Amino acid sequence: MKAITASVPPCNEEWLYEVKFDGYRVLAIKNGKDVRLWSRNKNQLDARFPEVIKAIEKLPKRNLILDGEVCALDDQGKSSFQFLQNSADATHPIVYYVFDLLFEGFKDVRRLPLMERKARLEAVLLSAADPIRPSPFFTENPEEILDKMRAAGAEGSVAKLKDSLYEAGKRSGAWVKIKFHRGQEFVVVGYTLPKRSRHYFGALLLGYYQGKRLIFAGRTGTGFTEKSLKEIYRKLKSLESPKPFVEKIQDPSARWRPKGWSASDNRWVKPKLVAQVQFAEWTEDGLLRQASFQGLREDKKPIDVVKE
Repeated sequence: MKAITASVPPCNEEWLYEVKFDGYRVLAIKNGKDVRLWSRNKNQLDARFPEVIKAIEKLPKRNLILDGEVCALDDQGKSSFQFLQNSADATHPIVYYVFDLLFEGFKDVRRLPLMERKARLEAVLLSAADPIRPSPFFTENPEEILDKMRAAGAEGSVAKLKDSLYEAGKRSGAWVKIKFHRGQEFVVVGYTLPKRSRHYFGALLLGYYQGKRLIFAGRTGTGFTEKSLKEIYRKLKSLESPKPFVEKIQDPSARWRPKGWSASDNRWVKPKLVAQVQFAEWTEDGLLRQASFQGLREDKKPIDVVKE
């Protein structure tokens, strides 16, 4: 089940509110001793997060399907997508925040109201140990709760109708994303050549889908490490294309044009990669300003990336 994005958050007693985590959306499927982790993009993540697998194996229920978010936590305990990208090399703890229950035993509970699924989930996770954690939710004083989440540095919140059913694959409006910071996924449509001391490439060129059209959104040249530059460049080279797949490619206005920018620096790629990006705002030209790369997303399909 997916959430829509809202500029004005719903604030009444019909909704509950959860923290919006910055990680991978993951379904955990347990059949006896066999446990599998699946991303939204149908990638299997068992080998990536073995600590999550081991913790789910120990849950008392023999058969389960759980929905949640796998995150890496920073030193303040907040989810960090950048740390998750480097989880194989870093010491930051991995956590699986579980927020929904789809199957309990052989019973399909997706048609039960959300609050009843939450109650069943609480019982299932009663004996759970790290890295499994129930995702906390709040049902009273929504404006105060959202203010506190914002003050604590959360990326955002997800509001859910208390009586909502689990509608797999849909954005029915029963779940709503409330973002505190500007950021979203973009399709990587190309890259620029490196300058000065930069190796591999200078910036990623970005786009988003509008129906079947891929629209140019600008670039991001910050947020990379030497390791990520090398790894991303290897993927870019394998996807190179002589012509762009993206439309509406325009020079940035003089106000936002990067120093030394030239259209001849552009190299185009097939739209197969999805990048998580934070940015300050959209310009009048429809381009991103002060965009910073957070990481590549393995759990999102390029065709699903739209302007939020």
